Amino acid sequence: MSNNSKVRIISYQNAQNYGAVLQAFGLQQVIKSLGFEDVIFINYCPKYLKDRYVVFPAKWYLPPQRGIINILKYYISMPISMVCRWVRNRAINKSRKLLITQSEQQYRCFEDFVNVPCEYLILGSDQIWSTWITGMPDPVFYGKGDYKGLKRIISYAPSSEMSTFNNQEYISVIEEYLKGIDCISVREKSVSKLLNEKLGIGSKVCVDPTILSGKAFFDQIAAKRKVNKNYILVYSYKCHSDFIQSLIKTVPEYEKYEIHYIGFAPSGVRDIFNKKCHNEISVEEFVSFFKYASYIVTNSYHGLAFSLLFNQKFIVAYEEGKSTRCESLLLQIDASDKLVHQTSEVNWDNFDFEHINERLEILRNDSKQFLINSLFEI
Repeated sequence: MSNNSKVRIISYQNAQNYGAVLQAFGLQQVIKSLGFEDVIFINYCPKYLKDRYVVFPAKWYLPPQRGIINILKYYISMPISMVCRWVRNRAINKSRKLLITQSEQQYRCFEDFVNVPCEYLILGSDQIWSTWITGMPDPVFYGKGDYKGLKRIISYAPSSEMSTFNNQEYISVIEEYLKGIDCISVREKSVSKLLNEKLGIGSKVCVDPTILSGKAFFDQIAAKRKVNKNYILVYSYKCHSDFIQSLIKTVPEYEKYEIHYIGFAPSGVRDIFNKKCHNEISVEEFVSFFKYASYIVTNSYHGLAFSLLFNQKFIVAYEEGKSTRCESLLLQIDASDKLVHQTSEVNWDNFDFEHINERLEILRNDSKQFLINSLFEI
Protein backbone atom coordinates (compact mmCIF):
# COMPACT_ATOMS: atom_id res chain seq x y z
CA MET A 1 0.00 0.00 0.00
CA SER A 2 1.43 3.38 -1.02
CA ASN A 3 2.11 6.17 1.44
CA ASN A 4 2.53 9.77 0.28
CA SER A 5 4.18 11.05 3.46
CA LYS A 6 7.29 13.15 2.86
CA VAL A 7 10.25 11.09 4.08
CA ARG A 8 13.53 12.98 4.07
CA ILE A 9 16.95 11.52 4.86
CA ILE A 10 20.14 13.24 5.96
CA SER A 11 23.35 11.28 5.49
CA TYR A 12 26.81 11.32 3.87
CA GLN A 13 25.47 10.43 0.43
CA ASN A 14 27.50 13.31 -1.03
CA ALA A 15 30.81 11.87 0.15
CA GLN A 16 33.03 10.68 -2.71
CA ASN A 17 33.11 7.25 -1.16
CA TYR A 18 31.63 3.98 -2.39
CA GLY A 19 30.28 2.88 0.98
CA ALA A 20 28.62 6.26 1.59
CA VAL A 21 26.67 6.08 -1.68
CA LEU A 22 25.78 2.40 -1.31
CA GLN A 23 24.48 2.69 2.26
CA ALA A 24 22.32 5.63 1.14
CA PHE A 25 20.99 3.63 -1.82
CA GLY A 26 20.21 0.68 0.44
CA LEU A 27 18.26 2.76 2.96
CA GLN A 28 16.34 4.53 0.20
CA GLN A 29 15.31 1.22 -1.37
CA VAL A 30 14.19 -0.33 1.92
CA ILE A 31 12.02 2.66 2.83
CA LYS A 32 10.45 2.59 -0.63
CA SER A 33 9.78 -1.12 -0.22
CA LEU A 34 7.72 -0.27 2.87
CA GLY A 35 5.30 1.65 0.66
CA PHE A 36 6.65 5.20 0.91
CA GLU A 37 6.81 6.96 -2.45
CA ASP A 38 8.17 10.40 -1.55
CA VAL A 39 11.62 9.43 -0.28
CA ILE A 40 14.30 12.06 -0.87
CA PHE A 41 17.76 12.71 0.52
CA ILE A 42 18.32 16.28 1.65
CA ASN A 43 21.17 17.50 -0.51
CA TYR A 44 23.44 18.50 2.36
CA CYS A 45 27.07 19.15 1.46
CA PRO A 46 28.88 21.08 4.21
CA LYS A 47 32.33 22.51 3.60
CA TYR A 48 34.08 20.05 5.94
CA LEU A 49 32.73 17.13 3.88
CA LYS A 50 33.47 18.70 0.51
CA ASP A 51 37.04 19.55 1.55
CA ARG A 52 37.80 15.88 2.30
CA TYR A 53 37.48 14.99 -1.37
CA VAL A 54 38.80 18.10 -3.08
CA VAL A 55 40.69 17.34 -6.30
CA PHE A 56 43.27 20.09 -5.90
CA PRO A 57 44.41 20.30 -2.25
CA ALA A 58 45.30 23.85 -1.23
CA LYS A 59 48.83 22.85 -0.18
CA TRP A 60 49.53 20.02 -2.62
CA TYR A 61 52.79 21.69 -3.57
CA LEU A 62 54.26 21.04 -0.09
CA PRO A 63 55.68 17.49 -0.13
CA PRO A 64 55.15 15.60 3.14
CA GLN A 65 58.21 13.41 2.51
CA ARG A 66 61.88 14.17 2.91
CA GLY A 67 64.77 13.15 0.70
CA ILE A 68 65.38 14.07 -2.93
CA ILE A 69 64.08 10.80 -4.38
CA ASN A 70 60.86 10.90 -2.35
CA ILE A 71 60.28 14.55 -3.20
CA LEU A 72 60.77 13.84 -6.90
CA LYS A 73 58.33 10.91 -6.72
CA TYR A 74 55.82 13.17 -5.00
CA TYR A 75 55.96 15.90 -7.65
CA ILE A 76 55.71 13.33 -10.44
CA SER A 77 52.77 11.45 -8.94
CA MET A 78 50.73 14.30 -7.46
CA PRO A 79 49.43 15.90 -10.69
CA ILE A 80 48.53 12.47 -12.09
CA SER A 81 46.93 11.56 -8.77
CA MET A 82 44.79 14.69 -9.03
CA VAL A 83 43.58 13.59 -12.43
CA CYS A 84 42.76 10.13 -11.02
CA ARG A 85 40.86 11.75 -8.15
CA TRP A 86 38.90 13.88 -10.61
CA VAL A 87 37.99 10.83 -12.69
CA ARG A 88 36.99 8.90 -9.56
CA ASN A 89 34.82 11.76 -8.29
CA ARG A 90 33.21 12.07 -11.70
CA ALA A 91 32.40 8.34 -11.79
CA ILE A 92 30.91 8.39 -8.28
CA ASN A 93 28.92 11.55 -9.05
CA LYS A 94 27.40 9.83 -12.09
CA SER A 95 26.48 6.76 -10.02
CA ARG A 96 25.00 8.92 -7.29
CA LYS A 97 22.68 10.68 -9.75
CA LEU A 98 21.48 7.32 -11.09
CA LEU A 99 21.00 5.61 -7.73
CA ILE A 100 19.88 8.29 -5.27
CA THR A 101 17.10 10.86 -5.30
CA GLN A 102 18.21 14.15 -3.75
CA SER A 103 16.50 17.49 -3.18
CA GLU A 104 17.00 20.08 -5.89
CA GLN A 105 18.08 22.63 -3.31
CA GLN A 106 21.56 22.13 -1.90
CA TYR A 107 22.15 22.91 1.76
CA ARG A 108 25.64 23.95 2.85
CA CYS A 109 25.19 24.81 6.53
CA PHE A 110 22.73 24.67 9.41
CA GLU A 111 21.41 28.16 8.62
CA ASP A 112 20.15 26.94 5.24
CA PHE A 113 17.61 24.63 6.87
CA VAL A 114 14.61 26.95 6.84
CA ASN A 115 11.04 25.83 6.14
CA VAL A 116 12.10 22.44 4.72
CA PRO A 117 9.06 20.31 3.73
CA CYS A 118 9.34 17.08 5.72
CA GLU A 119 7.07 14.80 7.74
CA TYR A 120 9.48 12.03 8.71
CA LEU A 121 13.16 12.92 9.05
CA ILE A 122 15.65 10.04 9.10
CA LEU A 123 19.21 10.67 10.29
CA GLY A 124 21.75 8.18 9.00
CA SER A 125 23.37 5.90 8.43
CA ASP A 126 27.18 6.18 8.10
CA GLN A 127 29.49 8.10 10.42
CA ILE A 128 27.31 11.21 10.72
CA TRP A 129 27.94 11.44 14.48
CA SER A 130 31.71 11.10 14.13
CA THR A 131 33.50 14.31 15.13
CA TRP A 132 36.58 12.91 13.40
CA ILE A 133 34.74 14.05 10.26
CA THR A 134 32.44 16.86 11.42
CA GLY A 135 34.74 18.58 13.93
CA MET A 136 32.15 19.66 16.48
CA PRO A 137 28.86 17.70 16.56
CA ASP A 138 26.88 18.94 13.54
CA PRO A 139 23.32 19.93 14.62
CA VAL A 140 21.99 19.05 11.16
CA PHE A 141 22.84 15.37 11.74
CA TYR A 142 20.85 15.46 14.98
CA GLY A 143 17.70 16.74 13.30
CA LYS A 144 18.04 20.40 14.16
CA GLY A 145 16.56 22.87 11.69
CA ASP A 146 13.28 24.41 10.62
CA TYR A 147 11.10 21.69 9.10
CA LYS A 148 7.58 22.25 7.78
CA GLY A 149 5.03 19.58 8.82
CA LEU A 150 7.51 17.50 10.83
CA LYS A 151 5.93 14.60 12.71
CA ARG A 152 8.88 12.51 13.82
CA ILE A 153 12.69 12.40 13.83
CA ILE A 154 14.34 8.99 13.58
CA SER A 155 18.02 8.10 13.74
CA TYR A 156 18.77 4.98 11.72
CA ALA A 157 22.10 3.34 12.55
CA PRO A 158 24.39 6.40 12.68
CA SER A 159 27.97 5.49 13.53
CA SER A 160 30.70 7.20 15.51
CA GLU A 161 34.16 6.61 16.86
CA MET A 162 34.48 6.38 20.64
CA SER A 163 36.45 9.62 21.09
CA THR A 164 33.33 11.65 20.27
CA PHE A 165 31.57 10.39 23.39
CA ASN A 166 34.67 10.61 25.58
CA ASN A 167 34.99 14.36 24.98
CA GLN A 168 33.15 16.24 27.72
CA GLU A 169 32.65 19.30 25.54
CA TYR A 170 30.99 17.18 22.85
CA ILE A 171 28.93 14.95 25.12
CA SER A 172 27.04 17.83 26.74
CA VAL A 173 26.11 19.18 23.28
CA ILE A 174 25.10 15.71 22.06
CA GLU A 175 22.93 15.14 25.12
CA GLU A 176 20.91 18.24 24.30
CA TYR A 177 20.68 17.38 20.61
CA LEU A 178 19.47 13.82 21.25
CA LYS A 179 16.46 15.07 23.23
CA GLY A 180 14.84 16.11 19.95
CA ILE A 181 15.04 12.64 18.35
CA ASP A 182 11.90 10.52 18.79
CA CYS A 183 13.36 7.10 17.89
CA ILE A 184 17.07 6.44 18.36
CA SER A 185 19.06 3.62 16.83
CA VAL A 186 22.83 3.34 16.33
CA ARG A 187 25.08 0.98 14.39
CA GLU A 188 27.47 -0.23 17.09
CA LYS A 189 26.79 -1.80 20.46
CA SER A 190 29.68 0.20 21.89
CA VAL A 191 27.94 3.48 20.97
CA SER A 192 24.63 2.26 22.38
CA LYS A 193 26.36 1.30 25.61
CA LEU A 194 28.01 4.70 25.95
CA LEU A 195 24.75 6.56 25.33
CA ASN A 196 23.12 4.51 28.07
CA GLU A 197 25.97 4.74 30.59
CA LYS A 198 26.89 8.40 30.10
CA LEU A 199 23.55 9.97 29.20
CA GLY A 200 20.95 7.46 30.35
CA ILE A 201 19.57 7.34 26.80
CA GLY A 202 18.29 4.06 25.42
CA SER A 203 18.92 3.15 21.80
CA LYS A 204 18.37 0.27 19.42
CA VAL A 205 21.33 -1.34 17.65
CA CYS A 206 20.53 -1.65 13.93
CA VAL A 207 22.56 -2.91 10.99
CA ASP A 208 24.04 -0.70 8.29
CA PRO A 209 21.63 -0.10 5.35
CA THR A 210 23.78 -2.24 3.04
CA ILE A 211 23.11 -5.23 5.31
CA LEU A 212 19.51 -4.11 5.90
CA SER A 213 18.64 -4.04 2.20
CA GLY A 214 20.25 -7.38 1.40
CA LYS A 215 21.90 -8.81 -1.69
CA ALA A 216 19.05 -8.48 -4.21
CA PHE A 217 19.13 -4.67 -4.53
CA PHE A 218 22.88 -4.71 -5.18
CA ASP A 219 22.69 -7.61 -7.61
CA GLN A 220 20.44 -5.40 -9.72
CA ILE A 221 22.93 -2.54 -9.96
CA ALA A 222 26.21 -4.50 -10.22
CA ALA A 223 28.14 -3.83 -13.41
CA LYS A 224 29.22 -6.66 -15.70
CA ARG A 225 32.20 -8.68 -14.57
CA LYS A 226 35.38 -6.63 -15.03
CA VAL A 227 38.01 -9.39 -14.67
CA ASN A 228 37.80 -12.66 -16.58
CA LYS A 229 40.35 -14.55 -14.48
CA ASN A 230 39.94 -15.65 -10.87
CA TYR A 231 41.17 -12.90 -8.56
CA ILE A 232 41.84 -11.83 -5.00
CA LEU A 233 40.26 -8.46 -4.22
CA VAL A 234 42.00 -6.08 -1.81
CA TYR A 235 39.94 -3.15 -0.53
CA SER A 236 41.94 -1.26 2.04
CA TYR A 237 43.02 2.10 3.43
CA LYS A 238 46.59 1.15 2.55
CA CYS A 239 46.59 -1.58 -0.07
CA HIS A 240 50.36 -2.04 -0.10
CA SER A 241 51.05 -2.13 3.62
CA ASP A 242 53.23 -5.01 4.81
CA PHE A 243 50.34 -6.53 6.78
CA ILE A 244 47.92 -6.48 3.84
CA GLN A 245 50.55 -7.97 1.55
CA SER A 246 51.29 -10.75 4.05
CA LEU A 247 47.57 -11.56 4.32
CA ILE A 248 47.31 -11.94 0.54
CA LYS A 249 49.96 -14.66 0.72
CA THR A 250 47.82 -16.66 3.18
CA VAL A 251 45.25 -17.35 0.45
CA PRO A 252 45.58 -21.01 -0.61
CA GLU A 253 47.70 -21.16 -3.78
CA TYR A 254 47.53 -17.37 -4.03
CA GLU A 255 50.00 -17.40 -6.95
CA LYS A 256 47.24 -18.78 -9.19
CA TYR A 257 45.10 -15.67 -8.73
CA GLU A 258 45.36 -12.18 -10.09
CA ILE A 259 45.40 -9.55 -7.36
CA HIS A 260 43.20 -6.52 -7.86
CA TYR A 261 43.16 -3.46 -5.62
CA ILE A 262 40.54 -0.87 -4.78
CA GLY A 263 42.02 1.85 -2.63
CA PHE A 264 40.64 5.08 -1.24
CA ALA A 265 43.00 6.95 -3.59
CA PRO A 266 46.20 6.21 -5.53
CA SER A 267 49.01 5.78 -3.01
CA GLY A 268 51.83 6.54 -5.44
CA VAL A 269 53.21 6.18 -8.95
CA ARG A 270 52.92 2.38 -8.90
CA ASP A 271 49.15 2.61 -8.31
CA ILE A 272 48.61 5.17 -11.05
CA PHE A 273 50.24 3.01 -13.74
CA ASN A 274 49.06 -0.36 -12.42
CA LYS A 275 46.05 -1.65 -14.37
CA LYS A 276 45.11 -3.85 -11.41
CA CYS A 277 44.66 -0.82 -9.11
CA HIS A 278 41.11 0.40 -9.63
CA ASN A 279 40.89 3.84 -8.07
CA GLU A 280 38.56 5.44 -10.61
CA ILE A 281 35.69 2.96 -10.90
CA SER A 282 31.97 3.64 -10.59
CA VAL A 283 29.82 2.52 -7.66
CA GLU A 284 28.27 -0.18 -9.84
CA GLU A 285 31.74 -1.48 -10.77
CA PHE A 286 32.73 -1.47 -7.10
CA VAL A 287 29.82 -3.83 -6.35
CA SER A 288 30.81 -6.02 -9.30
CA PHE A 289 34.36 -6.49 -8.00
CA PHE A 290 32.99 -7.93 -4.74
CA LYS A 291 30.38 -10.05 -6.48
CA TYR A 292 32.89 -11.95 -8.61
CA ALA A 293 35.96 -12.12 -6.34
CA SER A 294 37.40 -15.48 -5.25
CA TYR A 295 38.87 -14.11 -2.00
CA ILE A 296 38.71 -10.72 -0.31
CA VAL A 297 41.21 -8.98 1.97
CA THR A 298 39.89 -5.77 3.52
CA ASN A 299 40.02 -3.48 6.54
CA SER A 300 36.92 -1.49 5.58
CA TYR A 301 33.47 -1.85 7.14
CA HIS A 302 31.73 -1.80 3.77
CA GLY A 303 34.38 -4.14 2.40
CA LEU A 304 33.23 -6.56 5.10
CA ALA A 305 29.55 -5.85 4.40
CA PHE A 306 29.78 -6.69 0.69
CA SER A 307 31.91 -9.76 1.35
CA LEU A 308 29.09 -11.00 3.58
CA LEU A 309 26.30 -10.06 1.19
CA PHE A 310 27.90 -12.01 -1.68
CA ASN A 311 29.12 -14.84 0.57
CA GLN A 312 32.74 -14.41 -0.46
CA LYS A 313 35.59 -15.75 1.65
CA PHE A 314 37.21 -12.80 3.38
CA ILE A 315 39.65 -11.65 6.01
CA VAL A 316 39.44 -8.31 7.85
CA ALA A 317 42.85 -6.86 8.72
CA TYR A 318 42.85 -5.25 12.15
CA GLU A 319 43.65 -1.53 12.16
CA GLU A 320 44.30 0.23 15.45
CA GLY A 321 41.44 2.64 16.14
CA LYS A 322 39.59 1.77 12.91
CA SER A 323 38.24 -1.75 13.44
CA THR A 324 35.48 -1.09 15.99
CA ARG A 325 32.72 -1.16 13.39
CA CYS A 326 33.95 -4.39 11.78
CA GLU A 327 34.43 -6.02 15.16
CA SER A 328 30.87 -5.13 16.20
CA LEU A 329 29.31 -6.69 13.10
CA LEU A 330 31.49 -9.81 13.21
CA LEU A 331 30.54 -10.43 16.84
CA GLN A 332 26.87 -10.21 15.92
CA ILE A 333 27.21 -12.94 13.28
CA ASP A 334 29.54 -15.21 15.29
CA ALA A 335 32.48 -14.63 12.94
CA SER A 336 34.86 -12.62 15.13
CA ASP A 337 37.74 -14.94 14.14
CA LYS A 338 37.75 -13.24 10.70
CA LEU A 339 39.18 -10.06 12.23
CA VAL A 340 42.89 -10.89 12.38
CA HIS A 341 45.83 -9.15 14.06
CA GLN A 342 48.51 -11.36 12.47
CA THR A 343 48.82 -13.91 9.68
CA SER A 344 48.94 -16.88 12.08
CA GLU A 345 45.27 -16.22 12.94
CA VAL A 346 44.04 -16.66 9.35
CA ASN A 347 41.77 -19.59 8.50
CA TRP A 348 40.33 -19.56 4.98
CA ASP A 349 38.44 -22.85 5.45
CA ASN A 350 36.27 -22.00 8.44
CA PHE A 351 33.33 -20.29 6.72
CA ASP A 352 29.78 -21.27 7.62
CA PHE A 353 27.81 -18.99 5.32
CA GLU A 354 24.58 -20.79 6.09
CA HIS A 355 24.91 -19.74 9.72
CA ILE A 356 26.18 -16.28 8.78
CA ASN A 357 23.20 -15.73 6.48
CA GLU A 358 20.80 -16.86 9.20
CA ARG A 359 22.35 -14.41 11.66
CA LEU A 360 22.24 -11.60 9.10
CA GLU A 361 18.59 -12.30 8.37
CA ILE A 362 17.72 -12.08 12.07
CA LEU A 363 19.57 -8.77 12.37
CA ARG A 364 17.99 -7.53 9.14
CA ASN A 365 14.44 -8.33 10.24
CA ASP A 366 15.01 -6.82 13.67
CA SER A 367 16.36 -3.60 12.16
CA LYS A 368 13.58 -3.41 9.59
CA GLN A 369 11.03 -3.75 12.39
CA PHE A 370 12.60 -0.73 14.11
CA LEU A 371 12.07 1.28 10.91
CA ILE A 372 8.49 0.05 10.53
CA ASN A 373 7.65 0.90 14.14
CA SER A 374 9.26 4.32 13.82
CA LEU A 375 7.75 5.31 10.47
CA PHE A 376 4.27 3.98 11.19
CA GLU A 377 4.41 5.34 14.76
CA ILE A 378 3.68 1.97 16.37
